Amino acid sequence: MKKFISVVSVMFLVVALIGCGEVALSRGTIEDGVYRSDISGLTFTIPDNWYAVDDAQIKEAYSYSSPTNAELQETKGLYYFLDATFWDSTQGKNVMSIYYTTIYNGITDEQLKTRKSAEVSNVTFGEVSYFEIGEIKWAKIHGEGTDRNYYFAWRCDVSKGPREVLYIQTTDTETCDILLSGLSYS
Repeated sequence: MKKFISVVSVMFLVVALIGCGEVALSRGTIEDGVYRSDISGLTFTIPDNWYAVDDAQIKEAYSYSSPTNAELQETKGLYYFLDATFWDSTQGKNVMSIYYTTIYNGITDEQLKTRKSAEVSNVTFGEVSYFEIGEIKWAKIHGEGTDRNYYFAWRCDVSKGPREVLYIQTTDTETCDILLSGLSYS
């Protein structure tokens, strides 16, 4: 009987701890040229000549529908969803998308590099490099295609909930630096 009570107590504690770690999922908001995420506190100041792409444009361009807040409230377990996409209105080739995921929370930066590299198979990505947004460590990989530069960047620390993953496609490396400089945490 003591063993049964101990097992039940441990199971209850595990369930309680898992429940405490859950983050309320919701889509980011955009006001006055600034994207804000309640999930992580990430903010992005949209550069001049860039704009946020609405859900209808995302569906048309990528055949993908971003989830609604109601759908996100029903999400449990592993997930990966597109929260926001931004396009450059002057060139039309530059894009940045912000995803949130728990799928990659248990893997190393090198393993994540391998997975993201497989998504853009015609590009060879270099080594993982690191940078900070505020005091938060991020990783980044870069590869060059025939007419574009491809970047993936992600938050290294996953103890605070889902991981942010950025997908950036630009015609030059300076544009990526400009985009990353617009990121901060509130």
